[in-house]
Amino acid sequence: MDKCGKKLLRKTLMVTILVPFFVLFLISFKGKTLKDAFFNSFYSVVDFPNSIFPLLLILFFNFMIMHLLFPIFHFWQKFNRNIPVSMDEKNRVISIFNSLGKKITLMSVVAFVLGTVYSSFEYYNNYQDLLPTFYNMLEGIITGLFTSIFINMSLENIYFPIKSALMIDPPTLEPKFRSYYKQMSYVVILLITFLGFQVFTIASDFYSVFSGNLQDLFIPRVGAKMDMSPEMLLSKSGRSHKEIEDILDVIGLKIFFYLFLSFRILVLLKNQIKNPLETVEGRLEKLTSSNASNTAQIEIVDNNEFSKIYGNINKLIVKQQSELENSRERLHTVIDNAADPIISFNDDGHIFIFNPAAEKLFGWSREEINGSSFSSLFDQEEEFCKTCGTDNKRFVKDITDSKNRLKRYRGRTKGGVSIDFEANFSKSSTPDGTIHTAIIRDISKQILFEQSLQDARKAAERANRLKSEFLANMSHELRTPLNAVLGFTQLLNSDRNLTDNQVEKLNIISRSGEHLLGLINDILDISKIEAGKIELHESVFNLKEFTQDLKEMFDLRCKNKGLALYVEYVDPLPVYLKSDLGKLRQILINILGNAIKFTNDGGISIVVGIQSGKLRFSINDTGKGIPESEIESILQPFTQSSITDNEGGTGLGLAITNSFIQMLGGKLEIESKEGVGSNFSFSIDFEYAAKADNVEEDIGTVIGIEGDRHPTVIIVDDKINNRLILKEMLERVGFVTIEAVNGKDALERVREFKPELVFMDIKMPVMDGYESVKLMKADDLIKHIPVFALTASAFKHDEKSILASGFDGFIAKPFKLSSLFNLISQNSHIQFTYEKTAKEQKEEISIDNLDIKTISRELTGDIIEKLDDYILINDFVAIKGVLETLKGSEALLDFVNIVEFFTNNFDDDSLITLIEKIKKQDKE
Repeated sequence: MDKCGKKLLRKTLMVTILVPFFVLFLISFKGKTLKDAFFNSFYSVVDFPNSIFPLLLILFFNFMIMHLLFPIFHFWQKFNRNIPVSMDEKNRVISIFNSLGKKITLMSVVAFVLGTVYSSFEYYNNYQDLLPTFYNMLEGIITGLFTSIFINMSLENIYFPIKSALMIDPPTLEPKFRSYYKQMSYVVILLITFLGFQVFTIASDFYSVFSGNLQDLFIPRVGAKMDMSPEMLLSKSGRSHKEIEDILDVIGLKIFFYLFLSFRILVLLKNQIKNPLETVEGRLEKLTSSNASNTAQIEIVDNNEFSKIYGNINKLIVKQQSELENSRERLHTVIDNAADPIISFNDDGHIFIFNPAAEKLFGWSREEINGSSFSSLFDQEEEFCKTCGTDNKRFVKDITDSKNRLKRYRGRTKGGVSIDFEANFSKSSTPDGTIHTAIIRDISKQILFEQSLQDARKAAERANRLKSEFLANMSHELRTPLNAVLGFTQLLNSDRNLTDNQVEKLNIISRSGEHLLGLINDILDISKIEAGKIELHESVFNLKEFTQDLKEMFDLRCKNKGLALYVEYVDPLPVYLKSDLGKLRQILINILGNAIKFTNDGGISIVVGIQSGKLRFSINDTGKGIPESEIESILQPFTQSSITDNEGGTGLGLAITNSFIQMLGGKLEIESKEGVGSNFSFSIDFEYAAKADNVEEDIGTVIGIEGDRHPTVIIVDDKINNRLILKEMLERVGFVTIEAVNGKDALERVREFKPELVFMDIKMPVMDGYESVKLMKADDLIKHIPVFALTASAFKHDEKSILASGFDGFIAKPFKLSSLFNLISQNSHIQFTYEKTAKEQKEEISIDNLDIKTISRELTGDIIEKLDDYILINDFVAIKGVLETLKGSEALLDFVNIVEFFTNNFDDDSLITLIEKIKKQDKE
């Protein structure tokens, strides 16, 4: 037998011999003193020939166990010598393990029962008292069961390596299922029963000591020799203090032995719980560690409740092993087939992964490059290479720093060719240290492409800049003649000597100019939208007043085409709200303008309400409609519907409208049916407000300057027409004007004449407006003089930039007289006198102030009848024709003026009242 077999045999014999002897020693431990108790325990084992039977039982017990365990020893010897073991031998070993516990239990119980019966028959002569015999048999059964548990639990720990060895190549015969919970319950119950039986015995001894009873209530143990003669019993009827202490010492030590035995049983029981838990814990720690190679399975050595847990963990391990292998295969496949070079290296910079794409890019094979430094792939003129030199660790640390995680580098191939590449670094921790991985991309072509994109971007920016300059110049060039057209039209319209025919022609010129200005503004607006330069300017306004103003704006156009225009409000509506009033007005003007343009019959309705917390407008018309296929396209710039019939326009109105609606938080929705009509609706964001912002009031036409003053104004513009228009406008109300043709000329004249105001164009030769105003504001003698900017470049120069450059005010060409005079009054000390409004004139004019008698006498009957007929049919043009024939009469001057006033204001009621008074005077 080899060394391992001898060791196994020695451990087995120690358990099977010492455990029964220890139990026998313990239950025989009894006497008056400790010496007597040890003597009795020893005497029960070595008292020949009385102890020969228990010894023979123990020897027979061990012989049977050794005979039973022989195949196990034989298997273990072969296993340690690496001798192949047949499946039959393994199955036989499993079969022995399956029945070993029951056989040891049976042999242990039989041995202890026979021993106790033999002892009782020897002690009680000729079986004269059967009660102690039955008591000893019961004690033998309990002691045998307890001893077998002790032996079985000890042998399970000893044979654990053998069971583990069996599981390396499992036999076909499975281990028998043994419930761990039942086993644990069996051990606890048996331990409690055994200890209870022994406690009863100790209690009997305790009682006999303190009661003074001369008879021991306990049953003599196997092999114990007790003097039970009457003389001896009578001598014990009274005991000394020393005797009692000795007996209590024996009882105390016996209790200690039982406690030690119980503790040992509990330790074995705890190990049976602890061992599987530690096995699972240790294996799970390995499974969850960073080392993916820790995938060994748990050895299932017993078939109990824990084996199912082990089995599930082993399935997890197998799954992990399979996934790990698949992952490794996929990783290798991905790395080898990756289009981009992949290189892995450690903290020392040594390369150990170099995929085919890297071989192709750098020209090195993986066999040539493995173990080489990662820095060798870089151009030595690179910043990292110069800084780190030959220190590879520093090179790796610097290049894998987070700020350099994705960066471009220049490298060298095996042939010394320079290449540009982009590297993305990542790192992972392993038991062997940190692994760095670089995913590299050849960007040589990309750099060429980026360079072409850069050139294209510069070209696009230049083209965009040229477009902006072109639009600004176009705006300037178009607005300059428009300024002359609209400016002189305004001046001519104020001439009271013009005939109605001339006024109408001037109105046509004015409307045409305004239309052309609108087209220019549309082009500039769409350019601003594309450039992202449109901003929101919110203000508070009265909603119903706003919509009524729009209705009045379009009423006349609708009446001229015979169309009805309705406004409907869906309550509840806010009185005041905050939004971008200018853009909202432009949106509705564009939509309503299109609706009127393309509607010939029926009418247009505007519905205003609140829906889902937004302000909603819906404009319906009965016009031509829009083909469904064109609804999306008409929102694109410079696109018009196919049914416009050449009504004119740039095709920008709806594109601008849609952009403005989106800026206000809404979306333009269009529903249309060709030949039936269209519905344009949108909702915008808004805020409720308590009151409206202060709105500039139209205070009437300027006719002079307060205080009969004649302030000096310098007009600076390189275009004579622009100077002439402004000169005419200002001199008409009392200003004295001085002209300058550029910024340098203006600076000299301002220093010479010290004017009260300066109007200066922005774009001029020699010196522009920006430079000129900068020099003026730097001169302490003239910096207080207000300087107002005049510009036609509405796209390029906005109000903020102009005011920031030093100007005190801003007005864009072409401008209206009212805007000009408002600018002056709000930014200077000059105030104006105004022509009386129609309301004020009506309050001053009264029919009662007329000399009716003189008028009646001067007017002929046919004139009165004509006026009466024309008034009845509201033919105000015919009334003005009659008045033309009366303007030569001095006596009828007041009559002509008042009738003309009533006619201009379409006040037919006042005209009827006046004619009735004249008729009444004629009758008198």
